[in-house]
Amino acid sequence: MFYDGTCKVCLSFVTKLDRVKRQDASLRFVPFQQVENKDDAYISKGIPHEAKYVVFRDDDRDYTSIRSTALMDALYYTFFPYWIMYYILLLIPKGIRDWAYTWFSQNRSKVLKVFSKTINDDIDTKFKVDEKD
Repeated sequence: MFYDGTCKVCLSFVTKLDRVKRQDASLRFVPFQQVENKDDAYISKGIPHEAKYVVFRDDDRDYTSIRSTALMDALYYTFFPYWIMYYILLLIPKGIRDWAYTWFSQNRSKVLKVFSKTINDDIDTKFKVDEKD
């Protein structure tokens, strides 16, 4: 799973997924900032090269998903009760899910002001990428 390593919401989600993923799931979390050869290997497989949205890549099935579907695909590999969210989100049309994902990603700084303490406490430093100024 590829994510924005400078986004606190993304870091919190990835940290939580890492804690609740099934033992048989081979989920890896890679920040876009650490991906090399972005223009070659990843784009040819349909992986966007910008850190605008989360990307789920399943090399075994040669399958790539982005935005809300990527989040759902990752939830599928978690323990009960978290995997239930996959099926709940499946009931919501993709267009509505992606609209909500886009809205949230564009307004995450406002949302962070409300939930910043909870999110900061939940971030695991092994997934964090330092921002380069």
